[in-house]
Amino acid sequence: MAMTGSSRCAAATAETQGWFPFVMRGTDVAADSPVDVSFLNRGAADRRIAVRSGQFVTDDGRRVRFLGTNVTFSGAFPEKDQAPAIARRLAQLGFNVVRFHHMDARDIWLPGQKELDPQKLDRLDWFLAQLKQNGVYSNINLHVSRTYPGLAESGLPRTFRYGKILDIYYEPYILLQEQYARDLLDRVNPYTGLKLSQDPAIAFVELNNENTLLQLGPSQLAELTEPDIRNALRDAWRAWLRRRYANLEALEAAWNVGEHPLGDEMLRNRTFAGDLEEWTLEGAAPGVCAMARDGDGGVHIRVEQPGKVAWAYQLHQLDVPFEEGLTYTIRLRGRSDPPRAVSVSLRYAEAPWTVLSGSHSVALTPQWQEHVVVCRVAGLRQGVRLRFSLNLGDAVGEVWFAEPSLRPGRELFATAGVAGLDGMDLPAGGTPPKGWGDFRRCLVELEQAYVRRLTALLKDRLGVRALVVDTQASYGNLCGLQREASLCDYIDMHAYWQHPHFPNRPWDAADWTIGNTSMVADPRGGTLARLAAYRHAGMPFSVSEYNHPAPNDHAAELFPLLAAFAAYQDWDALYQFSYCNNDSAYGSARIGGYFELVHHAAQLVFAPLAALVFRQELLAPGAPATVLAVAPAAIDAHLDTGFPALERVAAADAVSPRSLLGRPFAVRLDPDAPAPAGGAPDGAETAAGLLIDAGGLRWETGEQARFTVTAPAVRMALGRIGGQQLTLGDVTLRLDLPEGVWACVALVAADSRPLDRSGRMLLAVVTRAENSGMTWDEQRRSVGRNWGGEPVLAEGIPFELRGPGPAPRAFALDAKGERDGALPVETDAAGWRLRVPEPVRTLWYALERP
Repeated sequence: MAMTGSSRCAAATAETQGWFPFVMRGTDVAADSPVDVSFLNRGAADRRIAVRSGQFVTDDGRRVRFLGTNVTFSGAFPEKDQAPAIARRLAQLGFNVVRFHHMDARDIWLPGQKELDPQKLDRLDWFLAQLKQNGVYSNINLHVSRTYPGLAESGLPRTFRYGKILDIYYEPYILLQEQYARDLLDRVNPYTGLKLSQDPAIAFVELNNENTLLQLGPSQLAELTEPDIRNALRDAWRAWLRRRYANLEALEAAWNVGEHPLGDEMLRNRTFAGDLEEWTLEGAAPGVCAMARDGDGGVHIRVEQPGKVAWAYQLHQLDVPFEEGLTYTIRLRGRSDPPRAVSVSLRYAEAPWTVLSGSHSVALTPQWQEHVVVCRVAGLRQGVRLRFSLNLGDAVGEVWFAEPSLRPGRELFATAGVAGLDGMDLPAGGTPPKGWGDFRRCLVELEQAYVRRLTALLKDRLGVRALVVDTQASYGNLCGLQREASLCDYIDMHAYWQHPHFPNRPWDAADWTIGNTSMVADPRGGTLARLAAYRHAGMPFSVSEYNHPAPNDHAAELFPLLAAFAAYQDWDALYQFSYCNNDSAYGSARIGGYFELVHHAAQLVFAPLAALVFRQELLAPGAPATVLAVAPAAIDAHLDTGFPALERVAAADAVSPRSLLGRPFAVRLDPDAPAPAGGAPDGAETAAGLLIDAGGLRWETGEQARFTVTAPAVRMALGRIGGQQLTLGDVTLRLDLPEGVWACVALVAADSRPLDRSGRMLLAVVTRAENSGMTWDEQRRSVGRNWGGEPVLAEGIPFELRGPGPAPRAFALDAKGERDGALPVETDAAGWRLRVPEPVRTLWYALERP
């Protein structure tokens, strides 16, 4: 039997029983390969992509779905002698779009980052032309990670890294973005004879990756200390106030509407007396995190181990009876060594854990300071436990608090001493909720003006024919979805299952963890429920970054799970992040990091199968679809407390995991939408732990978590399926693994015919792949810097597969995807049987009939 329990802890080598080298390179081009699905691309990428009836179509009206990946940093500029093979390989694996990302970080520039490097542009143009020739479209990202001139010397914190937030309103940075767009797009590619702006192979342009002005809250404003950049925002704020209010008196009256004077104290045991009654420390454990009464009448919290999640350590008081629609004043004295940000909120004390007051970050330093937070509760539902919460984050250190206070009401806002509307400063801790609501409306309008300006430059002045998106719709919550739906050609999103977590220093290669669990087991649907919540009805839906990053033991689930779910939801574009990050890595033989696909055999073998499932529409969309109407006025009503997410403006059962996943879901922004109401949308409850059971998909969570697909041309099984007999319609499968061990299997007809009549089928059977000698920690949640070396190793799975129809010929495939020996197929009265015993030396197979 393959794989013992101990083999799950030790570093694998080529001599480890059950493991074998399986090296997939970006420069490999297979000859006469069963896994070559480049026929899906239908020739060169010379048909212009447009939008019709909420879908991507070619200029002759044919619907097209995209399966893509990303190339980043110098990986976007491969050596010219390698580019033809890289492009051909991408097409063979089923990709028909590549997103060019992080080009602007450093690699595209001459020294000084004022002019583009002609040699890098030549490499880029050649690569774009090779992709086009192979039927692969391109998605060009403009601003991703360029550090604008002077920004590094500004003294601004990491919050504004790459000019994020700032470059949406600060004129010098906007002008630099416009010049970069001109320099990159308004020029002829000598290998196609077309300007990039005119080339149909450039299908998409993204303005500003993962960026929004709507991230600018109280803590970010406090950090915005560079005078010119801060004053530019202050001036825009004053101009907005002048348009809205006649004078200061009108502003003061509006901001104080509905406010009440301070009421009685609501927190209990504010001095932390006795055994700290009424207070709970989440994350407390011996040697990890503890709290004790401080001699000065406060509380002292010591964190000795980094947290596993960003909210690892929290101080709560339960059952604090705050009420819907009321304003509250929170006062907090505290200090921290080393400094840290603490998030203050009023929220649910049980699922769905919603923050009802907005999260307000206060910066603690080693010196005692008093902080004041004024907030308003919105979205409160009856029957859910409540709590006052201080989120300390996940970092090691010591924190002290003294006499926290929570009182209903606030001190009324007054403008005494302010010299007219032109004397108003940016909001601060004492600004009332209605003032923050106005500020958020100002930010929304500034951001929309930015998107209109950049889009007009591209389309009207540079003649860009590509479809344009600003950024990802979740940046700004529902206001972000409003922005993208009203100003862009399609909706885009990003998601990562168990992205590496850095508890102390961002992107510290030695200090990180992952959850290392399968998303199939997550009872809330992992990343997919959140993605579904940002689809807008009547617009194409794209996910341009997605991954289950290495070294997760379950990373193989990436493509089959995403492709099957996206097909069921009827999405339009999927991109893995990322294919290759370095121009020297295409020919390597090791997994290069968390996100790199080019050598990650456990993921990459599923790419052609995912392309067939998603692009060939081998799974029919679910029906009927759920379209949740949301009124923009309902979004605006929440701006006093923050930029609302969908769960703040919709009934809880309308946005439960079951509702978001169980059938196709979309939001429609509709001025006439009714107020949210309760009630299960489909009038029926789904069994506990069952997220989907329709359209041939079944998703069960819990201890025996599994995701299966049973469709005429597709069978899939993911989850704890080791040692079990699986029946998927007329296909049965048994993996020779210990009971309950995780694995991932897919069988797909390459000719789109039902499996009992298909002449060409692809089969992938996978559990894990990793670098030789990769060394895990004791918890198997990090390898630190110990990623190991060449070659990539895979763990083989002996199995038995029974299927319908005439017996096929079976072939094991090598890492290129070429036939590497025939396998015996037996027949009996029940059909045919493929039995693959130990030692297994491949992850994929071809089944063929004449």
